[in-house]
Amino acid sequence: PAPTLKSVSGKHTTSTGAIDAALAGVTVDGLKPGMLVVGTVRNVVPFGAFVDLGVQSDALLHRSQYPRSAPKDGSWPVINEVIEVKVVSVNRDQRKTKIAVSML
Repeated sequence: PAPTLKSVSGKHTTSTGAIDAALAGVTVDGLKPGMLVVGTVRNVVPFGAFVDLGVQSDALLHRSQYPRSAPKDGSWPVINEVIEVKVVSVNRDQRKTKIAVSML
């Protein structure tokens, strides 16, 4: 199973087990692939969206990682929308995080 905060400390999670990284004090260094995290969409661009995970740098949600059920008309995601995502990779040297939407 994907690591969640519940497996780390037992608090600051949603009902699905996704972490609220800001409340939990998780940093970029604490993110691991497979981890479920709650984030807020901050910017939408042609190639995807930048999501604030509360870890000092926004994560890229590439269009290829949008759920299959997402509208094809560009109406999703919406700025300031809170979504649950799964960490795909973390580049600690460049402080970049790639994420995918978790369909839970």
